[in-house]
Amino acid sequence: MQVPASALASSVANADALDVTLRGQDTRFFAFPVTPATAIRVVSSLSDAVSVPQGTVVARVVVGLASGRQLITSLRAGEETAEWAYDRADVRPAVRHARAPIAESWAASGFEGHRYVGSLRLPGRYLVNSATVECMVGAGELLIARLTLVDDFIPASASASLVSAFVSDTRFFHPALATPTVCLFELPHALARVRVVERLAVLPDDGSVQQALESLTSRGLDLARVALTTEDEANRLGQLPNGRVSTARASVDDRGRIAVNAAGPGLLVVAESWDRGWSARVDGLAQPIARVNQGQMAVALSDGPHTIVLGHRPPGLLLGVGVAAAALLALLLVVMRGRAPKETARS
Repeated sequence: MQVPASALASSVANADALDVTLRGQDTRFFAFPVTPATAIRVVSSLSDAVSVPQGTVVARVVVGLASGRQLITSLRAGEETAEWAYDRADVRPAVRHARAPIAESWAASGFEGHRYVGSLRLPGRYLVNSATVECMVGAGELLIARLTLVDDFIPASASASLVSAFVSDTRFFHPALATPTVCLFELPHALARVRVVERLAVLPDDGSVQQALESLTSRGLDLARVALTTEDEANRLGQLPNGRVSTARASVDDRGRIAVNAAGPGLLVVAESWDRGWSARVDGLAQPIARVNQGQMAVALSDGPHTIVLGHRPPGLLLGVGVAAAALLALLLVVMRGRAPKETARS
């Protein structure tokens, strides 16, 4: 996934509220445009951290430099962050760390809640392009509200944006390349555009398919192994053989056709928007296409390697061409009849 570098930062005056939470060994990677910085300012708070002693490192902050080097700093309980409910009547006597410098407060139920500000100094002035926050085990839950690069040499700074927060979850997005103008992220767990699944799960109607897609984990469904469809669509494919999961390779020619090399038995799923204008040929023979996963296409494959070609012709195209041709012919007849009397009169 490509992200413009300019989208990764917001101004300090209108800094985005990130509200990213980390617990256990969670890690978040915040990308920045290349920015000169002498410090990184973190607005954060802890919860479920009453028993965390003063000075305990609750998170490592790894600052990535444009040169490829890294600098490591730390968020400490009672120094740069603290328990958000520090002033609650039952928390204040029991909390084992001090109250860090307060960034903002709000009224809770009979007490004030706080978020705290920590300034993590860098050993010099550097061109920074990322900050990775690694939560420590036993630190409770850490909330990152804002993350800002500060430059003491000039009145300039940059805060991480909501776009940066969105791609910060390293469970789903892996940083691949950073340049001054664009950042690239890999989605290692994303489903392939074309794939062969082992079976078809048939549900009564589109509503049931949508519900299943919204609760795949609880239903034990994996779209890398199964495709979901309705009874009507399944009937297009007929009886399917027992399949197996396998990979497929696709290319698009200059006519917009999708050519796929895949091995069966199984069901070829193509993550391309389905409509009735699509047609498929497997090894040169026409094969039916079914709509699966609400808006993708599927073609049944028998055992062995296959070449599948999918082409698209807008529905009604031939009818439209026929009507246009008929209209043009009628127009020509009218013109010819209009000319005939004039030519006779002259003779």
